[in-house]
Amino acid sequence: MTNRELEARLRQATERAVPDELDAILSRCDSRHLVQDKYSPGCMQRRNKYMVDHSSLHLAYFAGLPGGTMNTIVYARRSGVETVIISI
Repeated sequence: MTNRELEARLRQATERAVPDELDAILSRCDSRHLVQDKYSPGCMQRRNKYMVDHSSLHLAYFAGLPGGTMNTIVYARRSGVETVIISI
């Protein structure tokens, strides 16, 4: 998959995201944890590490490209967290 194709798929997924759906999902959460309140270098990695460290199952939507998702998959597997990869 080319970068252009990946960007198009991500754009479509973003356009389909509806705030009401997000609110409905969040309303079902047992708890929420704010890892950081503003962006800084490394904040996404800290977020991903937190999610793995506090999960028993890791679901990854993965396009097969190196980056944060791949790093999180590797971290989850090394941490012994069951990982299910959904190719996009």
